[in-house]
Amino acid sequence: MIVFLDPGNKETAEELLQVQIPAYRKEAERIKFDGIPYLHDTVKSIQSSKESFIGFKEEQTLVGVLAYEQTDEDYVISRLFVDPEHFRKGIAKALLGFFMKEIVRNSKPVTVTSGTENAPAINFYEKSGFFKMKEVIVQEGVSLTMLKMSP
Repeated sequence: MIVFLDPGNKETAEELLQVQIPAYRKEAERIKFDGIPYLHDTVKSIQSSKESFIGFKEEQTLVGVLAYEQTDEDYVISRLFVDPEHFRKGIAKALLGFFMKEIVRNSKPVTVTSGTENAPAINFYEKSGFFKMKEVIVQEGVSLTMLKMSP
């Protein structure tokens, strides 16, 4: 079940972190970089976020999240993560599908950034209709790939 989440709520922020931290640890392992900012989030940083959050719940347990920001020009997916115990169940696909259909509605382009070495994420976005825009080097041996989908 997909639900809108209130990150300003302390319990919701705590619940988000319980899924986010293990998910981004997996990405950090894949890309060999532990400087992913979302690994260092706290309840307070989640609560003060300007992002909008939607979550995927399985029997009242949060197992996946998509967070985004909207600008005048586009939507930016800032986070899309799934509890590692629930990988490969279609949760990210369901969240992205809901986001595209119910929120974006082909009104603006959508951009997202992922670690270049995170092949499962890059493949997921490309299969979903995103195309690679550019790569940005973060530090030696670590780069990010920016992807975009136009309406």
